[in-house]
Amino acid sequence: MDYLREMQAPDRGAAAAATGAAPQDQYGVGRGDPYGRQSGAAPRSAGYPAAAGAPGKVGMNAADSFDAGVNVAPGSDEDAVADFLEVLEKHRLDCERQGKYEEADLAKKRLEELRSHEESRRREELRSQQLAERLGVEEAHMKELQEFNEIWDRKVAEFQGHAANLEHTLDARHKQEHELHMDKAKKEVEPRTPRWSRDLLNLRKIQETLAKQKKYAEAAKTKGYADQMEAKEHAKWKDERGAKIATLEEQFLHKQHLEMGGLKKRIESGREEQKQARKSELERLLQRYHNVKTQLESQQKIIQKRVEKYPLAPPTVGISSSRPVSRGGPISPSSREPLSFR
Repeated sequence: MDYLREMQAPDRGAAAAATGAAPQDQYGVGRGDPYGRQSGAAPRSAGYPAAAGAPGKVGMNAADSFDAGVNVAPGSDEDAVADFLEVLEKHRLDCERQGKYEEADLAKKRLEELRSHEESRRREELRSQQLAERLGVEEAHMKELQEFNEIWDRKVAEFQGHAANLEHTLDARHKQEHELHMDKAKKEVEPRTPRWSRDLLNLRKIQETLAKQKKYAEAAKTKGYADQMEAKEHAKWKDERGAKIATLEEQFLHKQHLEMGGLKKRIESGREEQKQARKSELERLLQRYHNVKTQLESQQKIIQKRVEKYPLAPPTVGISSSRPVSRGGPISPSSREPLSFR
């Protein structure tokens, strides 16, 4: 094991006195830190026995039984810590068998300190890992939700623009067709000219006859009656023809109104369909996020219970494997299946 090495410490008391170092116990470990770190100093080797098979002293007595040391710095991997605890436990048992009870008791206390420290470290590490997982899922969901809204806002804007263009085009065509229809109606609606009454025609003949007979006074009087009658009949013809044209125009405009109403109804139907599609897609997105979050929390609880029950057991589930995978792929900032919209 590369983390085990032999330390030679022939006279700890003299070394401490010469250097002014903090007091150490017979394990060669500064008191106050389970990993043997001294206040204000770099991590040093904890004076624990070398592993079996490692080069070191054999048959250690009470004075130098911990000259062989193991260098365990903060941040060592969990396997190294577990191996180190195993070595220290074997040494405690050896001291117990050899009757070195003081050393065995010190080893036991140090084991308890180290186990407590390692358990706390693993719990804190697990808490940080699981918090990072939840934040990662939350961040990925927010990013996915933002992309979802951006895509649908763009689709809605495109639909609105297309709908407005259709309405504008139809309205322009209606105006042009209306003008052509009115021009045609004014030219073709019957009667295109007034149809004079028999009385008016008789008055005109009498007027002409009196004029030929040089009875100009009577002719002028007859002409006045005829002009009045003609004006009345012309006004009547104009009103009746105008009413007929207005009726035709109203019918034509009603037809155009129905056509525009049909277009608006189709647009509204498409808008409502798009709205429902967005709502359904959002519900699926939120449901997928809920499923992933629930699955992640469930797995994290299982891991928490396992760590509480076996705090120093080798880890079997890490961050990458404890993150659940949804039907659409893992929801994470770096790996997410893109949404598809119909």
